[in-house]
Amino acid sequence: MKRFGVRPLGFALTVGVAAILPMIAGCQTLRDPDADVNAARVDHTMATNWYQIGDDTEMLLLLDRPVKFSAVPVPSN
Repeated sequence: MKRFGVRPLGFALTVGVAAILPMIAGCQTLRDPDADVNAARVDHTMATNWYQIGDDTEMLLLLDRPVKFSAVPVPSN
């Protein structure tokens, strides 16, 4: 039976990408003039996301749309 082992180079690249990716992705941008403006932007985004959770849950559970059943029977062909 063939044994599968972890190759050191592949493992190192995977760990490296996993460590670096969060630093270059997300809300932390370098275009803001200072850290306070960036923190205010992140706080506003997080608050907006938390307020939207209820609406998103209703949409996922299909609670926000009325049922579109017809009173007229649909003919079957």
